[in-house]
Amino acid sequence: MHTPRLLTLSLSLLLLAGCAARAGGSGAEGGAIRLTAPEDGALLGTASVEVTGTTSLAVDEVTIAGQQVPVEGGTFEARVDLPEGQQRITASAAGESASVNVTVDSLDPVVIIESPELGSFVQAESLRVQGRVEDATFQNLYLGDELVPVAEDGRFDLDLPVGPGAHRLRFRAEDQVGHVGYGFVAVLLGRFVPPSQTQPESISLSLGADAMQTLAEAIAPELSSEAFQPFLTGANPVVDSWWGDLSVTSELHSMTQVGLTPRDGQLEVAAILYDVEVPFVVDLAVGPTLSGTVYVNAATGIGSATVGVDAGYPVVSMADVDVTLSGLFIDVDGLWDWVDRNVVTSALRGTLTEKIREMIIARVPPMLDDTLAQMPAGYTVTVFDHDLRINGGFDSLGVTRRGLTATLDLGVEGLDPDRSLVARSPGTLVMGDGQAPDTTHDSLGAALSLDILNAALYAAWSTGELTFRKDQPVLQSTGRPFTFAALVLLIPSLRGQAPDDAPVSFIMEPALPIVVQPATDGGLIEVVAPDLRTEVVAVVDGVDQHVFTFSVGARASIDVSLTADEVSVAVSSYSLMADPVDPTEVPRGAPLGPSLDNLLLGLAEPVVAPHLEVGGLLIPSLLGFSVSAPRATLENNYLLFEGTLLHERVE
Repeated sequence: MHTPRLLTLSLSLLLLAGCAARAGGSGAEGGAIRLTAPEDGALLGTASVEVTGTTSLAVDEVTIAGQQVPVEGGTFEARVDLPEGQQRITASAAGESASVNVTVDSLDPVVIIESPELGSFVQAESLRVQGRVEDATFQNLYLGDELVPVAEDGRFDLDLPVGPGAHRLRFRAEDQVGHVGYGFVAVLLGRFVPPSQTQPESISLSLGADAMQTLAEAIAPELSSEAFQPFLTGANPVVDSWWGDLSVTSELHSMTQVGLTPRDGQLEVAAILYDVEVPFVVDLAVGPTLSGTVYVNAATGIGSATVGVDAGYPVVSMADVDVTLSGLFIDVDGLWDWVDRNVVTSALRGTLTEKIREMIIARVPPMLDDTLAQMPAGYTVTVFDHDLRINGGFDSLGVTRRGLTATLDLGVEGLDPDRSLVARSPGTLVMGDGQAPDTTHDSLGAALSLDILNAALYAAWSTGELTFRKDQPVLQSTGRPFTFAALVLLIPSLRGQAPDDAPVSFIMEPALPIVVQPATDGGLIEVVAPDLRTEVVAVVDGVDQHVFTFSVGARASIDVSLTADEVSVAVSSYSLMADPVDPTEVPRGAPLGPSLDNLLLGLAEPVVAPHLEVGGLLIPSLLGFSVSAPRATLENNYLLFEGTLLHERVE
C-alpha cells in the first residue's frame, strides 16, 4: 500500500532536482546554456552590460532580460541595460536557463561637505571639515594625496591645522569599480574685524642717512630768497628814529644748504645761506637818502627739532635756532657823517639774524610736518578700478640714531558698499599680529602689512562691483570664439539645449573677498580668489540662457614692487581649480576635477595674459616725494621694501 507513495515521492524529488539544476545552470556547471560574461558576483561599473554565453541547444535565439538574442554557432552576445544595485542576469531558451548575480554601480561617488558651508567666513584657528560620501561600492577618500579616514556609514570629520587665509579644499572619492567623484569647500579662515576698524601698524617707515639727505635737499628750496624776502621786508622799517628810518628793499642769496642729523632723540637742523646780499635805504629826516648793501659770506642757523604724534597727526616743532653771520660787511653809498655807522650795523645785523631764525622755525617744521601729515589724512585711492577711502593716522613718530621712524594705523572702506554683501560678512580678514618688523635702512625701509592690502581688497569686494562678464572667450586651440557647438564637443549631453551658433559667455562673481597671503609654493606672496561663482550662459537672441554654474578657485603667485607711487605686482604663476556648485545639475559626461581645471586654464589664458603685470594700489605722491623699492621680501606677514626716497620739486 505504501510502495506507490514512496515511488511517487522519489520521482518528484528527482524531477525537482533536475529542474533546479537546469534553472541555475552556468558555464562552470556544464549546462545546456552557459553565461561566460559577466562572471557571477561581478561588480559592474556601468548600467550597460555586455552579456555573452554559449548553448548546446538547437535553438536560433535565447532570451536575456526580455530581449531576443540570436544564437550563431552556439554562441550569443547582447548588451543589456540594468538598474542600479544587485541584479540577476538570466539567459533562457527551450525550458533551459543560466543565471549570474551581479552588482551594478554606474554612478560616481558623491562627496557632500556638510560643514563649513561653501563660501563662508570661519572665525577659528583651525579648519574643521565634516561630510559624507555616498556610493554603493565606496573604497577610498583623499584630500590631495592624503587618505581621509571614513566611517562605515560614509561619514568623515577632519580638523585641519591650517593658518588664516583663503582655503579651497577638494576631496576625491574612489569606488571599487574605478569611478571618481569630487567634493569641495571654499572658505576664509581666521580673525575678522569691522571694515571701519583701523589695522594697527599697517605701515612702518624708516628713513636712513641717504633719505635724510633727500629730505634736507627738499627743504632747502623752502629757504630760498623768494621765501626769505617777505620775512625780511616785513620788518621795515628796521630803524625808526629821530634822525630818520632804515629799511631793507630785498634779499638775495646764491644757494641754501640744509642738513638733518639725528642727535639724542631730536633732529638737528642746520641751514646755511650763502652769499647773502641785502640792499637797504636810509631815509634821513634832514639831508639826502642814502643806500647800501649788507654782504654776508654765510648765514648759518642751527637748531633742534622735536618730532611726535598728536591725535594721529605728526607734530614737528623747533623752539630756537642759533644764527651766526660770517663775513658781515656793510657797504654804504655816500657819506657816513649823517648817521652813526654802529647804529646801522647793529640794526641790520640784529634784524637779519632774527629773520633768518624766524624763517627756519617757520618753514622747516611745517615742511616735515606737511610731508608726513598727508599720508594718513584721508584720501581716496583706486584698487582695480574701484574707489576706496583710506583713513587713519600715525601711531608713532620718532628719531633714531639713523634718522626717522614711524608707524601708521590705517583703515580702508569701500565707497557705497553693497549692504547685502556686508551684512553676511564679519569684516576684513586679519592675518598679522600688529608688530611691524624693523625696517632700518641706509636710505628708506618700509613694511606694508598684508592686512592693509586685504582691507583694500575687501573694500573693493564689498562694493559688489567685482562681478565681471567675459563674452565669447577665444578658444586657444583654434583662435575662434567659444560657441555652444564647441561646448557640446566637450560635453555631448548638452546637445539640443541651445543653437550650435549661440555665443557662450561666462559671468563671474566672487562669493568671497580676494585675499593676499604668504605663498605656499615657495614664492613671495599669493593672491587667492577662493570662490568665484561662474555661470555659463548661451546667448540666444540676445537673452542669457543658463547652462550650469561652477565655482572657480584662482591662485596666483606674485612678486611685488613699490615704484612710481604704486604697489605693482607681477604674476609669476597661476592656477585654477573648478568644481560644480550643484552636483545635481552637472551635465552627463562633463569634465570634472583636473580635466575641468585644465579646460578652464586653456580658456583663461588669453584673458589672464594681459594682466600678468598689475598696478593695483596707488600711493599718493607726498609733496613731490616718492619711493623706488623694486624688490620686496616677506616677514611676519609684512612686505618689506628697501629702496630709495626720491623727490621732485612741486611748484
